[in-house]
Amino acid sequence: MTSIRAFWGIQLPQAANEKLIGFVHSLQTRLADTNIRWSAPENLHITLQFLKSVGKEDIPFLIEQVTQQVQGLYSFFVQLGHVELFPSPHKPHVISLQVQAHDTLTNLAGRVGEGIIRAGYAIERRPYRPHLTLGRLRHKGKVLLPPDLTGAEPVTIPVRDICLWESKPSRQGSCYTLLHKLAIQN
Repeated sequence: MTSIRAFWGIQLPQAANEKLIGFVHSLQTRLADTNIRWSAPENLHITLQFLKSVGKEDIPFLIEQVTQQVQGLYSFFVQLGHVELFPSPHKPHVISLQVQAHDTLTNLAGRVGEGIIRAGYAIERRPYRPHLTLGRLRHKGKVLLPPDLTGAEPVTIPVRDICLWESKPSRQGSCYTLLHKLAIQN
């Protein structure tokens, strides 16, 4: 059985992605730290559920199970918030933008998780905490964010579909391949 790393997430629309690229560039200048591996612009997304390893032959069944779980949900919007060190300022792994959590987004992540479980795979047990990764720390440690650093101009993201991506890690950063896009009702 061939397995892959995969995740379900929310793809950013082109306009939101372009807005964030300028912000990330200014952040890179202000945090000129070689310990940070910045996310490629095309990789910016909001993760819903991550699968460490899934059999390639199970992908159609996984998609079917997740599709069943998200039926009846309607499209909605999320707002990107301030810059944060994730999962905590004391032990950061990534620099991210907070995603203003609300019940609809948490419900969507939960339903995707239920579909994953029904397909025979495990999900993370920690509570869902949405964020958008801007960069990963190569070596875990402290990062000092400038006190005046808050975030990008408010960016509202429409959630009209969710995507299943394969994630292939490399030294330059992960490469994502879109496997499936699943529409949410309007």
